[in-house]
Amino acid sequence: MDPQICRTLGLLGPAILTLAAWWPVRLQPRLSGAALAATLWNLPALLLLHNLNSHASWWSYSIEGGTLHGFPSDLWLGWALLWGALPILALPKAPLWLAILFPILADLIGMPLLQPVVSLHPNWWLGEITGVLIALVPGILLGRWIAANHHLAARTSLLVLGFAALNLWVIPSIILDQTGSSWGPALSRPWWSHASLLTLVLLAAIPGLAAVKEFASRGDGTPLPFDPPRRLVMSGPYAFCSHPMQLSTAAVFLLWGWWSASPWVAAASLAALSTGSGIAGWSESQALQLRFGNTYLEWHKSLPRWLPSSSPRIAWPATLYLASSCQLCRQLASWFLRRQPVSLTITSAESFPGTPLTRMRYEAPGTSASGIEALASALNHLHLSWAWIGWIIRLPLIRPSLQALTDLSGGGPRHLTAPLPPNHDNDPPPDAPPG
Repeated sequence: MDPQICRTLGLLGPAILTLAAWWPVRLQPRLSGAALAATLWNLPALLLLHNLNSHASWWSYSIEGGTLHGFPSDLWLGWALLWGALPILALPKAPLWLAILFPILADLIGMPLLQPVVSLHPNWWLGEITGVLIALVPGILLGRWIAANHHLAARTSLLVLGFAALNLWVIPSIILDQTGSSWGPALSRPWWSHASLLTLVLLAAIPGLAAVKEFASRGDGTPLPFDPPRRLVMSGPYAFCSHPMQLSTAAVFLLWGWWSASPWVAAASLAALSTGSGIAGWSESQALQLRFGNTYLEWHKSLPRWLPSSSPRIAWPATLYLASSCQLCRQLASWFLRRQPVSLTITSAESFPGTPLTRMRYEAPGTSASGIEALASALNHLHLSWAWIGWIIRLPLIRPSLQALTDLSGGGPRHLTAPLPPNHDNDPPPDAPPG
């Protein structure tokens, strides 16, 4: 077969099949969005598979032009549709094993037919298994979980990984390739430069990551417009700024552009900001206004759109319960009160109305937290710098690690005893009014 015809069919074949599968369900936005999410997962996953293949030599390409790092762009997009959108749209109710088997069979039949564009090596089946594990299965699971509104924590984690790979790797790689540059200048920097950059990128990404976590834990949804939170999220970074995710994305692109010595990568930050303030921002605002009415309008008007305010805009009362019988807890209560928390009451844990507490407790409408997470939630009622630390603490891997360290250091659960007499310096009263 002519190589150009082969490449064209490698893209048009999956695209036509995907369109045919989408047309009967086009009025189901959640299913369509799930198919899109599965495809977006496969884009970085298949690019990773290609990079692994360059070392393992499972197959090779005989091509000229239209590539990214030697990966034919048309076959890349066609493969992402075949493994992403198509199983979600064509087999939405089929057993999981069948939805996974269908794309594998398509590969087993189709890849040998791509000669001479794709030359399979004897161990190509190892590459197929690797692709199934890192691209096909996670993509199908993500799409199915979104479509069925199941496994919120798992699908949110996959979305974060997928969009991080797109923003930090795929999109910059395309920009560098199209502008005649490469990752070479970045990778040639000294180790301390890499460490410094990763630290700055993490700090810049914290508001966005914390916002995603708030969407999941407080709003019961994700940032995707077809998988939105069920409740209006006004906590976490959304108590300081109305667009923390777009702000984080723009800051990361700026840092990534500096590291890669590419002004074009840095310019992607403008695209992130313009998207957030343009059509996407307008559409999101209209949808939120329809769903939440005046509550959204009042919250939105009280917040800056881009630069975060130094203090939170919190419209609901919250309570932090700290034991009066614990000297360290009394000192912590005094520390909070000196910083004049917004809408936060510091109360004796002995007065908690429910089951006696064994850890510090944070209570707010629709949410509660204990231990380290309670401390992190309370920090959100202070200055932006302290809230930023609280967002870091609440991240999934950091919070349990800090809680384990605290428990090992003697800060684990303990039963309350009678309160100490109030004769210590700087001790707060048993009940302190909100700041």
